[in-house]
Amino acid sequence: MKKLLILIVFILAFSPIVFCITTAENNWTSYTTANFIIKKEKNSNGLSSPNLSMNLEKIYSTLRLNIGWMMNGKITVYIYSSYENYLKGEGENAYGSRALAYPLENTIAFYDNKENFTNTKQDIAHEIVHMFTTRYFNPDQDPNLDMPPRWIDEGMATLLEDSTSSTPENKVWDNLLLNNNIKSYKDEKKKDKKFTFSFNKKEEPEEDENIIYFTKFEDFFAENQNYSLNWYIQAYAIVRYLFNPYDSKIAKRKVQFEQFCELIKEGRDLEYALRKVYHYRNVNNLEQKFWKWYKKIQSQKDKEKKDYDFFLTI
Repeated sequence: MKKLLILIVFILAFSPIVFCITTAENNWTSYTTANFIIKKEKNSNGLSSPNLSMNLEKIYSTLRLNIGWMMNGKITVYIYSSYENYLKGEGENAYGSRALAYPLENTIAFYDNKENFTNTKQDIAHEIVHMFTTRYFNPDQDPNLDMPPRWIDEGMATLLEDSTSSTPENKVWDNLLLNNNIKSYKDEKKKDKKFTFSFNKKEEPEEDENIIYFTKFEDFFAENQNYSLNWYIQAYAIVRYLFNPYDSKIAKRKVQFEQFCELIKEGRDLEYALRKVYHYRNVNNLEQKFWKWYKKIQSQKDKEKKDYDFFLTI
């Protein structure tokens, strides 16, 4: 009997679901886990509650390994049974989105994407990062405080969104960075001056559809950009370089990024924070180092592809 009691206590302690309450009034079921209060609309058939709870906790654990210093408090999660109900429940803010974060309430909302749970996991991670980044940089939610810097907020969200994917093909932002031909704004200026000559006639060279020109870093950090896909890729790339450039398990770079964020939170100038933590003289020096890094990881990617292609021919 004593052994049975110990077993029951063990199961309750480590089970992802602590309790379940169905509210007949609004047709929602509530589950509490170690780090989440899950409110799920009934008749959502795509995901079972135990699997969902474990997946949420797995996402939380992955994020805690990377930004544990930002994370605190339980997260309330609203899961709608369909996209249509998600739009009805969250209003106009939900249009065009798959998930939303409410940092002040420590809450996220999304719908049960039955067709693609990989996307759902990435959306959850993305919104959780937004929530904790905002709460870290602006804990009082002061509307007059321009925090966090958008490039840090979006760069962190996209970077850690990828961290929830175990397969390379599902790492959306990594693929966007390495499967496109990323070039500096300087290369774009050179392109405008470059012509090929054939039969004494000037002809513009053929344009590579996969070329993406990054904005000059000084202009990028000015926060007056057009927030296009290219902008998001650049934010992802810069944060990846500052946070963990080579996907290392060594914590040094992540600790540096935490120190960097702390200085920005304190209101320190960007160049001061870069110089103090990373020993870059200024933004231009960061840009130079960044392009050396990018060429290195791009070369590594090309080498891996050639080796793989060669392997297929054996």
